This record gives sequence, C-alpha cells and structure tokens, in this order.
Amino acid sequence: MLSLKKLIPLILTLLILAACTLPAPQTPTPSPDDPITSETPAPTEPTTPGETIPGVAIVDSVDVAIAESFPVQAFATVRGNLPDGCTTLDQIIPTRNGNTFTVSITTLRPADQVCTQALVPFEETFALDVNGLPAGDYTVVVNTTATATFNLAIDNLSPTEPAGEPTPAPSDNAALEGTVWHDLCAVSGGEGGEPAVPSEGCVQFEDGTYQANSTFDANEPGLEGVTVFLAQDACPETNFPPNPIATVKTTAEGKFTFTSLPDGMYCVFIDVGGANETLLLPGWWTFPLQDAGQTTVQVSAGKTKTGINFGWDYQFLPAPEQAACTDDATFVEDVTVPDDTAFPANHSFVKTWRLKNDGTCTWDSSYALVFDSGEQMAGTSPTPLPKVVAPGETVDVSLSLTTPATGGTYQGDWLLQNGQGVKFGVGPDADETFYLRIIVTESVSDLNLGAATWTDSFANGANWSALTTGNVRWAIEDDALVMTALAAGGNEEWGISNRPGLEDFYLQATFRTGASCSGLDRYGFLFRAPEPNKGYVFGVSCDGRYRLYKWDGQNYNPLQEWTTDANILPGPEKTNKIGVWVQDDTIRIYINGVKVAEFTDNAFNKGTFGLLLGSTNTNDLKVYVEEIAYWVLE
Repeated sequence: MLSLKKLIPLILTLLILAACTLPAPQTPTPSPDDPITSETPAPTEPTTPGETIPGVAIVDSVDVAIAESFPVQAFATVRGNLPDGCTTLDQIIPTRNGNTFTVSITTLRPADQVCTQALVPFEETFALDVNGLPAGDYTVVVNTTATATFNLAIDNLSPTEPAGEPTPAPSDNAALEGTVWHDLCAVSGGEGGEPAVPSEGCVQFEDGTYQANSTFDANEPGLEGVTVFLAQDACPETNFPPNPIATVKTTAEGKFTFTSLPDGMYCVFIDVGGANETLLLPGWWTFPLQDAGQTTVQVSAGKTKTGINFGWDYQFLPAPEQAACTDDATFVEDVTVPDDTAFPANHSFVKTWRLKNDGTCTWDSSYALVFDSGEQMAGTSPTPLPKVVAPGETVDVSLSLTTPATGGTYQGDWLLQNGQGVKFGVGPDADETFYLRIIVTESVSDLNLGAATWTDSFANGANWSALTTGNVRWAIEDDALVMTALAAGGNEEWGISNRPGLEDFYLQATFRTGASCSGLDRYGFLFRAPEPNKGYVFGVSCDGRYRLYKWDGQNYNPLQEWTTDANILPGPEKTNKIGVWVQDDTIRIYINGVKVAEFTDNAFNKGTFGLLLGSTNTNDLKVYVEEIAYWVLE
C-alpha cells in the first residue's frame, strides 16, 4: 500500500575526501560578545572578485514559542532587516550559559557588487536546545539588541532518558550524547475512496499528507547501527562539513556518545548516504530540523551536553493486509482502578488499562477488547479500540463496569481480538489475559443500625470542650463547628466531647473542607480515648489518603500508615462522611458509606471521642463539621 505520508526528495550527500590537502579556509564567525553595528562593515583591504564581507544582522525583535509536547520544544522567531539587496543571512548560532541563550546571526555580502541601498526585511525561526533543562525562567538575547523570555514549567527530561545527572565527562574535557529515534507515524486507508486514518504521533499538512510529529514520545524506539558524524565548528548552511573528526554507531537503544572533546562548537550530523542508506531510506528527518540531519552544539570543559536527538520518519510502513505480521501486546500499567480496589455493591466505575503494541501488525479499527473469563461486570464485549495503534505505540483501553450486588473479591479477564476474530493477549506467547480485580465491600447500610443513639447538628457548642490553642480555634457558625488551623506545619490537635465514654459503637461525622486544602492537611476522630491525650486516631487527608494509629500520650503506633482510597473526595470544598465501627477488638473504617479497612487491636477498650485538625500545607485551614452521631452497639 502506498503511504499517504509526505514524499520528500532525498539528496544523498557524498563526503569527498581529498588526500593530503587542507580544508578550505572558513570565514570567522563573530563572537556573541562582539559589538553589533547597524551597517555591514566595510572591508579594510582591497577586495577580489568573489570575495564576501561578513557582518551581523540587524535584529528588531525575537519571540519564543513553546510546542505542546513532552519533552517540550522551544522555537525562536527573529525579525529584522538586511542593510541592502545583496546581503544574505549566513549562520544562526545559539549558545547557552546557565539560563541565558545568546544567539549570533551573521550575514554575508558580495564585496564586488553594487547593491540597492534599501532595507530588506527578514524573518527566521530556529530551535532552541531545551532538552534536559530544569524548570525555570530563561532569557534569549539575539545580537545583543533583541530580548525575549520564556518559562519551563517542569523539568524538561526526555521520557526515554532517566532523570538524574548526565554521564559525567572527564574533568578537563567535554562530551555530548543523544539518541537517533524512529519518529512513528502510520497511516491506514486512503485508497479507493477510503478515508486516511493516521495513528497517534502524526501531523497533517495543508495538502492532506501526513508526517511524524517531531516529538520524542516515550513509546518510540531508538534506531540501532546508524553512523553519526562529528565535525569541528558550526554546521554549514548547506551540505555537511567535509572533514568529520569522529564517527560512532548508535547502540540498540539508538544512543550515541562523543567524549574527550575540547571546549568549542561542533557539528553533529548524519548522512543518509553510504552506510546509513540501507538503514534509513526512504524517509526524512523530522527533528531537530525538517529534512536536515545536522545540529550545531556548544560544549564546555567537564560537562556533558545531552539531548542531541535526531528523529527519523520512514516513508513506508508495512500494511497488515499486504505484509505477514504478528499480533502481540504488553501490559504497561493500570491507569485506573488498581488491583483490590474496594467498591460498594452495584457501583459504576471505569477501568482503563494501558497496553503496548509489541507485534508487527498495526491495530486498526477492526481490533477490539473482548471478555475471556471470570466476572464480566456488565462490560461490553467486544469494545473497539479508540484509535489506530502502530507497532511500538501504546493505547489506553477502557470499559464501563458495574460491581456485583454482593460482597466479595471479583476478577474479570480480558483479551484483544484482531479483524479476523483471532484473540491474543500479553506474555511471552501473547496468550495471557490482562485483568481487573476488585473487592465489593459492605456499606454502612449493611450494619442495619437504625436510629442514632445521639446526634449533634451544632446548633450550639454545649457538647464540646472549647478548643483554643496557639494555632487552633473552634467556633459555632451557621449550624456547623468551624475548626481553623492558623498556620501550616503544626501537629494534630483535637477537642474532646463531654459525652460519656463509649465501648462498642459506630461513630460518624460529616466534614466539609474550606476554600484551601491540600496535601496532608487533615481532619478526623479521636475515639476510645480513656484520657484526653490517649486513644485511637483516625484521619483523612486533603490529597485523598487516610491513616489510623494509636497514641498512648508519648508514642505513635500506626495500625495503617497514610494510604490512598478512591472513596475519599480530595481537595478543597469537598464533603466526606467518615465513620468508625468498634466492637471488642475489631475496628472497621468507613468512608462515604463504604467499608475500606478492618483492623484488630485491644490497646483501648473504652473511652470518649473527639474531633481533630492538622495543617501541613495551608495557613488558615478551615474544616466544617456539619453533623456527628453515634450508635451504641448491643
């Protein structure tokens, strides 16, 4: 099948090496620190025919655009004027020192031509090397006259490169490293009136053709055995440098490294001719520049320059109906509902798996998710895949499910199915299922509690000992107890009810968080407290976790450290109803009507109860207690 991907003429560059000759002299490049003048400098000596006069461009403005990708890409657009009709742009040389990019734009003017003396506007866009940079604000200065700033919101590390320090270079030399990767884009259909269906990672041009998106995505593989060249000085505007100083082949992961480099500027380039021809053609470069397999790099002593990446998009990919292929999948992760998540009966939820296409067939619209065994939980089978998935890509597949009506542990096993109805899965032989396993828990309604023994809706504070400390304030406002922590970073503090001590009971309160609430800001109960400074402590945090521990007045003894639970509504202005059921040495935890955990402990067998508040992140943290009640168990 002929791909609809863009057809680009490929020019094979031949490296012509002349034995025993020196390279032609090069025009010196101005330093970024040289003064910038508004006119092209006049020659200081008589010129000869064909001689050119170097200069610097007149730059009026620079803007920086951040591409929506990860790692992000930054592109600078420079606007200015050339001094006459004969002067042309020569080189654009960006370098970086800390958080400042300094860009030098040079010009050339034929020395022996008479030119019209009129300004000629120009606009040029080029990439800034931001791969591997930490989050922060950055400044771009062009020819010392134009300045722009941009921000990286997060550390810009490639998803295929582990976080941390780059490979160290020898103390007195520099190094550089990067990856040559397959920039994936597969297009199915497009013939006989069928619509073209691009895979994830494709971008469309105005003429309707497609190309890979120039972004190094986490699922895209490196290309092994590609020869990478290194030459001194900046890359020329056309062709490749004639005299490379080093070559290296990429590893199985597509990585390459050049070490023991003196300070300076280098051209890293890949010629698609010669040894690389059978590996790469037909196809084209998508990164760092369209159809240009070279980039200029500045290195410094003792440092390793990372992220010197090259993206290659092959023109043709085998179509499933024309090439023999195999179906294989790899389970990547549970995007939602980890194993053993607890839900109430008859509860609707969405399960999402992330799978990787590890076969050689492209998963098109005929592929589907199908039920295999276990508990189907009302999931639709077959469920078509949400998009076309090329080999090496990942896809998130989801099912809308409903929990069974009775408590217990349930598992449902699923497979994939191709257009011919052949089922396949994960594992070494692509025959293993991927599954979900949940726990259907009992709810508060299953306790058959009846009417509460005692309820407080906070018309007043008669049932509580007033709590006013250096950091915590209690007040009754609008039929709610308002608990306020004045400053972040304090310990948990609790106020005690003046109700009589309880032995076996179910205690429940309705809490509502205020306008600000995050992280381990928390609220909850003290219960079975024989003294005000002893008892069991149950807390819920604003980031969706809960904890249970016992406090003997001096020692912290956890029964459950902070753990996430899907039944908690996290964040500000959220209402959560939490409860504890205690009988003999059994403690059950309920969150929004769902039993989430059970513990056995007999450190405290009777005592009063209280309400607690603690702020880790938020100053003036407010939590509103709208109602509290208990049921004495017979």
